[in-house]
Amino acid sequence: MSSQYDNYIKNLNQFYNKDNIFKSESYVINSKFTMTIDYYKAENHPNITKATIYNLLDKKVIELNRNYSNFPFITIKHTNGNEYLIYGEEYQGFTILNLNTLKKINHYSQFYYKRKGDSPYEWKYDDKNNILYITACDYYGKELYLIYDFEFPEERSLPQYR
Repeated sequence: MSSQYDNYIKNLNQFYNKDNIFKSESYVINSKFTMTIDYYKAENHPNITKATIYNLLDKKVIELNRNYSNFPFITIKHTNGNEYLIYGEEYQGFTILNLNTLKKINHYSQFYYKRKGDSPYEWKYDDKNNILYITACDYYGKELYLIYDFEFPEERSLPQYR
């Protein structure tokens, strides 16, 4: 990441305090984990979110920050036996979190560094063909449909169908 982006994230981190939470939601994401999503007010920026994943003993496992005001996600059981949480840590891309190992992999739009990337907001997994379907919008608000080969979900660069 660029130092400009690091500064951007550092600036956002100041808003992740309990006084800025205006809404919370809780979800059961599978038989092992629950997740709480907190919504934070952020000055001069769209509101931001943080998800905290807990194991069944209510012990915090991992925190997931998102630099935007919503926190779309999907959980899937992959044909490789692992469970994944797919969300967008950066709103111009998507993140795959292996719920078995807590390994995170970020995938960014090809236009990400120009800050005009695609913003995914819905994912669907076809477990028969190992395909990940993504609905996103581009910088100008046009809806896009992206299709990825998801046979090996932890590859750094997922093959995309055109």
